[in-house]
Formats: sequence, C-alpha cells, structure tokens
Amino acid sequence: MIVRTGEDIVGTKGEARGDKWRSLRFLHEEDGMGVTLVDGLLEPGFDMVLWQKNHLEACYCIEGEGTVEELESGRVPSSHSRHYPHVCHLHLRSAPDRQ
Repeated sequence: MIVRTGEDIVGTKGEARGDKWRSLRFLHEEDGMGVTLVDGLLEPGFDMVLWQKNHLEACYCIEGEGTVEELESGRVPSSHSRHYPHVCHLHLRSAPDRQ
C-alpha cells in the first residue's frame, strides 16, 4: 500500500509548478500501479495548450470554472464536478479572477 499526503510531496520530485499552475503527483510510473494520480491547481487566468504524448489522462474538476477543449474534436465540456478523459492535444483555460 502506498500512502502519501500533499505535505509528503511538497518539495520533492512529485511537486511541479509553472505560471499559474501547481501539480502534486501522488503516484508515479515507478510506483508500479499502472496509473498516475495528480492533484493539479490552475490559478485564475491559466491558459495553456498541452500534448499528452505518452499517456492518457483523466481530469476531474472539483471546484471553480474553466474549459477543457479537445483540439482534435473541438469538444468543450466545462463545469464543476465533471470528469474529462482525454487523449493528446488539449487547451485548458481557467476562468479569469473575479474581483
């Protein structure tokens, strides 16, 4: 059994940060589970095109607003508590900050 908390991951190779995003990787390929588990936070105004070249990914929006666009199909599901399985090219956008 693998048990990790966010506090266990901060400051390790499992934590990644960029402009308006942060990622905590709870499970890695080398854990041998056949799946990764990531807690990602997109800050207001985040806008990025991603290409998942080597893996499939599933996203689940817990709170907030934004869009996930599959660039191949043009499909744009968007809402709180919705699951987004996807392949390859994505355009992710978080809603702008409401002041």
